[in-house]
Amino acid sequence: PIHLKIDTGMHRLGFLPDETEKAALRIKELPCLKIMSVFSHLAASEDPEFDKFTHLQVERFSLSAEKIRSTVGYSFLRHILNTSGIVRFPQYQFDMVRPGIGIYGAGSFKGISLKPVSRFKTRISQVKKIPAGDPVGYGCADMSNIDRIIAILPVGYADGLNRKLGNRKGSLFIKGRNAPIIGNICMDMCMADITGMNAGEGDEAEIFGQNISINDLAMQCETIPYEILTSIPGRVKRIFFRE
Repeated sequence: PIHLKIDTGMHRLGFLPDETEKAALRIKELPCLKIMSVFSHLAASEDPEFDKFTHLQVERFSLSAEKIRSTVGYSFLRHILNTSGIVRFPQYQFDMVRPGIGIYGAGSFKGISLKPVSRFKTRISQVKKIPAGDPVGYGCADMSNIDRIIAILPVGYADGLNRKLGNRKGSLFIKGRNAPIIGNICMDMCMADITGMNAGEGDEAEIFGQNISINDLAMQCETIPYEILTSIPGRVKRIFFRE
């Protein structure tokens, strides 16, 4: 069984539409091969500016799939929609759809509120009082003219915590409040300002989840939720819950 990809405009992997008939003829000559599905990938289904191109991609896909079907002489599954395509182009569902980022409850879609299914969290390792004028972190990047209480947490850029979130650009959710990340994020640790908060060693800190949206976090890092999720390495412990 094989799955055949058509390049309808993404210009990544796949046969171009004018190559599909030749590919289908070759597959037909090989009895050990049978097409289980034919699919393509939309390039900009989330962006109304490119809706005309999305419709063109679907048209190319539909014609190519029919050409393959008539050549090999049997039917197969067809699918082209990703998460944003499912939301915005339900008329193009064909036989299957491929929800990707939507499975994780991430992504922003007008009129639809997705529930996040994952949380990235850690716990405070140490709490200490820093006198006014003392810097925090590499490069003495964060200083204050008042005394502060800071939390040191065992998560850093080697765990997927983007360095762009340092120096008060990002926060951790601790004890019902956002605690700004201060100083430069280290490889295995970061520091947060918990002045005035009733937080202590062992308390939980959320990086993203129910209180800090992964979509907002991605915007702060000038990236996309996909990169945030895939940047969390295997050394970060995963806990799975089954309902």
